[in-house]
Amino acid sequence: MNYSDFQKHLTAGSLLPAYLFTGSEDYLAETGSDALVDIALPLDERQLNLTVLYGREPSGLAEALTTPPVFARMRVVVVKQAHELPDKMLDAVDRYLERPPEDGLLILRAADADRRKAFFRRKFANLTVVDCETPRTRELGEWIRRYLQGIGYRIAADAVDHLGNVPWPGLRDLVQELDRLALMVSMGGEITRRTIEEAGGGGFVIQRYRLTDAVGRGDMVAAIQAGDSLRLWGGFKATQLIGDLFRFFSQLWFVKRAQERAMIDEAKRLLGLKDFVFQKHLGLVRGIARDTIERAIIRLHDADLAIKSGERDEEVEIDRIIIELTGLMRAKAAGIA
Repeated sequence: MNYSDFQKHLTAGSLLPAYLFTGSEDYLAETGSDALVDIALPLDERQLNLTVLYGREPSGLAEALTTPPVFARMRVVVVKQAHELPDKMLDAVDRYLERPPEDGLLILRAADADRRKAFFRRKFANLTVVDCETPRTRELGEWIRRYLQGIGYRIAADAVDHLGNVPWPGLRDLVQELDRLALMVSMGGEITRRTIEEAGGGGFVIQRYRLTDAVGRGDMVAAIQAGDSLRLWGGFKATQLIGDLFRFFSQLWFVKRAQERAMIDEAKRLLGLKDFVFQKHLGLVRGIARDTIERAIIRLHDADLAIKSGERDEEVEIDRIIIELTGLMRAKAAGIA
């Protein structure tokens, strides 16, 4: 079942014998697993009836699966990184799931990067699979609203649109930003686009997105402001900024090459970008030569080496890069690149 169906299943209130959370969104797997534990075990029953293990260190798993609950209605076993369980432990899981006890609940969390592994080849009985994937672009806005409603806040449509257009690395980063914005308004209040702007234009992820977006649009003022904001964040390194821009121009190069070869659909699939991001890239590469993008990539590579070797000052080099690359994209927008 997908995660939306799983949430409906939770609302119904009935638990199945075992669940497997798999997919790219570890945040969904974590919150889904926690929700099951909350339903199955009150806090005062967890010390004796909740076992949490890891696939790499599954010592005690076989015993935990066969131990009845102690002074409680259920016993819960959670296995994180379950895809790393050795065959012997997978056999124990098999035996458990063939005839699962009515007072037991098994929760497995596994990445799905390599389904060729033994774990994913097994056909476990009585196991409900929950796919934890990032909500699609058109679903993300509703996900944002539901999350904020769950913690007692509202959000305006313009703020949803703004947050929904950021290429978040994952939902955990988005949730951190939502929690940060919630602190800016009173309980039960509404987060607006102005709230985001008053928070400094957004958190760390948004600022990184603002930089590449401004460079891509050829907006010199916005690019410089975004670069300055990023340097105010503690722990942010110049090489991270270069890495963001390198990834951005590399994606543009790939899209441009695909456009030249009439392989747009294939490029979209291989890059794995959200649709709105891919369409924006497609618009940016129209009218710009591939060797222009290549020059930008070479410039970034040169800057990375120069900063790491200590040949150039970080601050000065970053300013130069932002100005040079934004100027390149501005020239493209003016039709002279």
